[in-house]
Amino acid sequence: MNIFNSILLKIKHSSIIEKLLILNSILFLITLFAKSFFMKWFAIHADYNSLFLKPWSLFTYAFIHNNFFHLFSNLLILYYIGDLFNTFFNKKQLIYLYFYGLFSSSILFIFVGYFINSNSILVGASGAVTALFVAVATKIPHYKIRLLLFGDVKILVLAAIWVSLSFLQLTTDNFGGAVAHIGGALIGYFYVIFQLNKFNWNDFVKFSKIKKTPKKSNLKTIHKQYQKKNDTNSVEQEKQLKIDAILDKISKSGYDSLTQEEKSFLFKQGK
Repeated sequence: MNIFNSILLKIKHSSIIEKLLILNSILFLITLFAKSFFMKWFAIHADYNSLFLKPWSLFTYAFIHNNFFHLFSNLLILYYIGDLFNTFFNKKQLIYLYFYGLFSSSILFIFVGYFINSNSILVGASGAVTALFVAVATKIPHYKIRLLLFGDVKILVLAAIWVSLSFLQLTTDNFGGAVAHIGGALIGYFYVIFQLNKFNWNDFVKFSKIKKTPKKSNLKTIHKQYQKKNDTNSVEQEKQLKIDAILDKISKSGYDSLTQEEKSFLFKQGK
């Protein structure tokens, strides 16, 4: 009983990534005892009519895996990407994006399946994992990951290869997994672009108003605006240099080598 309580206590105090790893692993073991039952009632089918019978499958499919290798590959990527995700985003963003990814993957799977009359079945957390992967690659595209045989490779290149392979798999037996990857990639990319203000809609509106405003010959105002713009650019450049230096330090010595001040600075930039 004490062992069981200690396990529960350890799970309770684990990170959100560790909780997702444990949850997926436990559910995989459970499905082994009645795989056909779970595939029938918790996997998602390309036939949209099945949603009326089991609407919960839009989410439950992501916690069922075909085999151990399917589970292991998803959890391995989740472990490494999740840890990197937490460096630049917060826990709430991770949870939201994980579920956004699995939901968008299921919707795209049903949408595509409807037009091609597919009878495929979708299971696995690939869409959710890909959403996190692409979000990190969009946030820090030049961050390098050291691979055993290839050396340092930019995370943007790895994400591009991952998504490209998904498009190539659309004509194979892994049609469902390919669509899930693409759905997750789309939501991961647009999450960073819109939710984290890489695309600033207010700037676009201001630009539109400026174009409609008649030009005024006011040299003093132009000088002040130009000076203010230069000051802003200088601050942004200094901030970017500091981020690049910290990222370089992480790639060489790992995240744990950062000082508390550097960790806090990265966390603030990720918000």
